Amino acid sequence: MKANGFVFVLSGMIGVLIPSHPLFAFVFMLLLIFLLMKIKSKRLIVLCIAVLLLFTFRSYLAFTMNVSKLSGDEDSFYGKIITLPNVDGNHLTFQLRLPSNEKLQVRYYIQSREEKEALAHLKPGMVCHFSGNLQSPDGKRNPGGFDYKKFLNQQAIYWIASPNRLPFCKISSLTFFDRLKQYRQSGINKIEKHFSPESSGIAQALIFGERKGMDNQILEAYQSLGLVHVLAVSGLHVGVIVIFLFWFFIRFGLTREKAAICLLVFLPIYVVLTGAAPSVLRAALMAGAILAAYHLKEKFHPLDTISFAFLAILLFHPYFLFHVGFQLSFIISFSLIVSAKTISKYFYSNVSRLIAISVVAQLSATPILIYYFYQFSLWSLLVNVLFVPLFSSVLLPLSFLSFIVSLFSPFLAAPFIFIFEMLINFVHWSLHLVQRLPFASFTIGQPLPIYIVLYYASIFYGFIQMERQNRLTRSAYRCFIPLFVFASIQLIFPYANPYGKVTMLDVGQGDSILIELPFRKGVYLIDTGGSVFFGEEEDWQIRKNRFDVGKAIVLPALQAKGIRSIDKLILTHGDADHIGGAWALFDEVKIKQIVYGKSEKYEEEEKRLIQKAAAIGIDIAFVEEGMQWKEAGTNFYILGPKENEPSKNNRSILIYTKLGGLSWLFMGDAEEESELRVLHRYPNLNTDVLKVGHHGSKTSSQEPFINSINPKIALISVGKSNLYGHPSEEVIERLAQKNITIFRTDKNGAISYVFSNDKRYFRPTLENEK
Repeated sequence: MKANGFVFVLSGMIGVLIPSHPLFAFVFMLLLIFLLMKIKSKRLIVLCIAVLLLFTFRSYLAFTMNVSKLSGDEDSFYGKIITLPNVDGNHLTFQLRLPSNEKLQVRYYIQSREEKEALAHLKPGMVCHFSGNLQSPDGKRNPGGFDYKKFLNQQAIYWIASPNRLPFCKISSLTFFDRLKQYRQSGINKIEKHFSPESSGIAQALIFGERKGMDNQILEAYQSLGLVHVLAVSGLHVGVIVIFLFWFFIRFGLTREKAAICLLVFLPIYVVLTGAAPSVLRAALMAGAILAAYHLKEKFHPLDTISFAFLAILLFHPYFLFHVGFQLSFIISFSLIVSAKTISKYFYSNVSRLIAISVVAQLSATPILIYYFYQFSLWSLLVNVLFVPLFSSVLLPLSFLSFIVSLFSPFLAAPFIFIFEMLINFVHWSLHLVQRLPFASFTIGQPLPIYIVLYYASIFYGFIQMERQNRLTRSAYRCFIPLFVFASIQLIFPYANPYGKVTMLDVGQGDSILIELPFRKGVYLIDTGGSVFFGEEEDWQIRKNRFDVGKAIVLPALQAKGIRSIDKLILTHGDADHIGGAWALFDEVKIKQIVYGKSEKYEEEEKRLIQKAAAIGIDIAFVEEGMQWKEAGTNFYILGPKENEPSKNNRSILIYTKLGGLSWLFMGDAEEESELRVLHRYPNLNTDVLKVGHHGSKTSSQEPFINSINPKIALISVGKSNLYGHPSEEVIERLAQKNITIFRTDKNGAISYVFSNDKRYFRPTLENEK
């Protein structure tokens, strides 16, 4: 391809984008036309058209075939386990392939310790039979939220199967790849047995590409500091394996050509053993192309090699183009290839080259990381310079050595494992130390996709100019300036945005409402949601990584909007489904003030939260009926709680305000008693928008109250299929009889009201999901 592989990459990418993202396909088409005009090769133009047509056809084929053959009413299932079964506490998950070739995501809640012990025998390749029901996976329900439905659909999975009882599974005839997956599972189990809990997850990630064994806090430290790539099986791992095996084969008498053939056979096996992630697929295909070229005595330009890998993966699986791991793997590798000559030309020492490589990798990865994770670390470059050599030169080989020796003699492996664990503990201690430094994690918000495209166009232009003009400093500025320009626009935009917004987040069975005033003159969060647990859990039920509403829903919503500071965190009362998510915010968001209802008696969880907030310097305002505050010309009136209210629900802070030309009443979990008191004290409280009290339970929204305030719109925050039966049918009928428009989070996901001086509208995330 003579280093023209990039135009074929563009052609293939355009073909994949045409069915689903025509605007981006058009932008890349313009870039392709520009490049072809510069190259001026008729043969290349014909080949690009052929590649574009091939990938357009392949993409349309993938999109049209990406539909389920099931109706959703099926209740009996039989198929083969195709992934490693994952048991976390009382939660079992795996993927099942049916005889029709359709895949299901299976999710089972383990009922007893005996059941959990029985599940220890589950392996990939076993066939299972069970009765149960199918559920459609949730799509994106909140700003900044994870689109689980899209994630599964891109793997051709459309349903989640929930068995009624423990699935019956047995061994069947195994394919070669089934056996490889079982070897992978066995290897992971051996790591869990011989390594400590602190180091086991890292060893699993380095050797088998499996991160499920890692503690969430540790994984988040790697992610927030931009070091997570060292845990992905990629070119580094493949390079180490290939070099070692090449040396090993030659030492045992094979010719170089035969050694290359043996490695070509081994690479697909290694891909399966390490989970077949996009990064390892790329690295294996590039290594395979280099080995094939060596065997055929040909030479391929590195750009052509990576282009071949890119096109081969997309031809097999077009949806990989939208996979963050795929994007990061190729964009970093491509950047390093393009800048390789410049780095070797201007940097002579190993240290300076390492720094230059880290800078290029950071420059190329940062926009994608910001787009998906909404933040970056100013310390990321330093962390990479310090720890990438440690992982590549010491920890990666040491992990392999420790594991291989442990297979033969755990006793002999013990010293190697001990050294590995000591180094891992040092790395984690260092990462936690860096996390406490200023700007260790800086939230910037989710940029528009066009910013990302323009940024990469600018940075690659800068790389090319470095090579052509022999002027490192000027060309370097061309790489850095776009990043600073787009980052500055992203940071400044909220303060120049004339639109305000009220968003009722979908936090399941709980409340969380975000208020953003125009020009970011005020950010208020009313409650944070939270998980409610019933009774004490036994040790076998406890999950390694428990779901946290604050961390999984509220925090990403704030980060996606670029919110680094909350002016007032208003916690209406002490129920866990209203304050439980606050803990996740304390270390990630600057909270200027917590507003809490005044009372003579608080429960233990409330006391703990108040003490934590005070300890980290957050101002706490205890409020009661009659107080108010004013911001940017908007008054917020507190209508409750009354002094010394004994009922926790009726102790809710009630807020009345006017936003975007509408009057709003936020009722927390207030019930009939509070409603009657509001009627008595404020008989003329006309309200346009009512945040219905207590999730629409029958103890709230009584008819006299609704008749008096006469709302036009009702917002109900409630969990899908919740155990309490909220909202009450009686309340829904009462609101419907008054012709009140109802938005509810279980059916609509998050609901936003967007307003400015001349425009205002409600925007549900979902349209009345059934």
